[in-house]
Amino acid sequence: FMKDCHSNQVKLVLDSSHAFYGGENIVDVVQLFGKDLVHVHFEDCLIGAPESRTVPGKGDVDLISFYQSLKEIGYDGYLTVELWGSQPERYAREALENTKKIISCCQ
Repeated sequence: FMKDCHSNQVKLVLDSSHAFYGGENIVDVVQLFGKDLVHVHFEDCLIGAPESRTVPGKGDVDLISFYQSLKEIGYDGYLTVELWGSQPERYAREALENTKKIISCCQ
């Protein structure tokens, strides 16, 4: 789709959980569309449980490899973590701590 648009105005927001649910290898997606990535949803989820988003690092998405692949292509945009559940402050703290751990694994 991206190539068929023939426009440098069309860019990609990549959500790791959507790619995971779709059966895509997230590292391959980053390598294929890297230059067109403008925003990343840094999401985690569980195998076989659609809409089972969870705190980064607590699901089945290989977020370390995902983040490493973003570094390799020189991505310098934002990582967004969406808040889910009834305790957003607790979730936000845990998401921040876990995301920092994932990033530190790639330094």
